[in-house]
Amino acid sequence: MDNRINRVGYLRLFTDIIILILCFFIASVISQRGFGEKDKLILGAFVVGWYFSSKIIKLYDEFRTEEFIGEMLVLLENILVQIIIAG
Repeated sequence: MDNRINRVGYLRLFTDIIILILCFFIASVISQRGFGEKDKLILGAFVVGWYFSSKIIKLYDEFRTEEFIGEMLVLLENILVQIIIAG
């Protein structure tokens, strides 16, 4: 069985990364502190971290047939990786 990401998986990954970037920008606007050079590095680390952690835990694989709770647990694993990256 081939466990590579298909087109739908890449679309899901792309939309999740766009949502991650939008949430980062919204948090920056709400905090009224602007968007500096360090923020660009942090955002880049989050995007790269999301990509690699989703590949490691196979979040977007074609053959996932989990129930809703299983999907949420996998998503929580990915969020935990993001928290570790945030330090």
